[in-house]
Amino acid sequence: MLTDPDRPSLAARLGGAASCLVLGFVTGAIGTFAHQTTWAVGPLRLPLGLVVALAAVTCLVVGIRLALDSRLHAGLAVAGILAAAGLFALPGPSGSALLPANLPGYAWTFGPAIVGGLVLAWPRVPLRRGAGARPTGWDTGRGEDGIQ
Repeated sequence: MLTDPDRPSLAARLGGAASCLVLGFVTGAIGTFAHQTTWAVGPLRLPLGLVVALAAVTCLVVGIRLALDSRLHAGLAVAGILAAAGLFALPGPSGSALLPANLPGYAWTFGPAIVGGLVLAWPRVPLRRGAGARPTGWDTGRGEDGIQ
């Protein structure tokens, strides 16, 4: 049986999936802790923590989707984010929760799910090449002549 030498091994694929899940969980945990942070500008209190947390979620999920060209890995990152937010929404031993029922709390509850849904539903965009562009990379079907 011939195998494609460019295809990652099963261990590499499982490690990549687990890494995306853990990275999403860490991002979700940090966002859950930070989403209530505000910045006072005169009489206004701007939700700086929420904006930064949602920007971090967007950058993580879009970056994974673009870099790995995989909905699975991006979906695992979103699952990790939502798992962290859900875990920290539960009341602790003292009875307090890190995700209160206020406007920033609701925005943090639904924001990552909406961002994740949009990124996962976005269609795959094909790479655009110029008219005279040569393909680069490995063409393993032609042996050493395929190396460019």
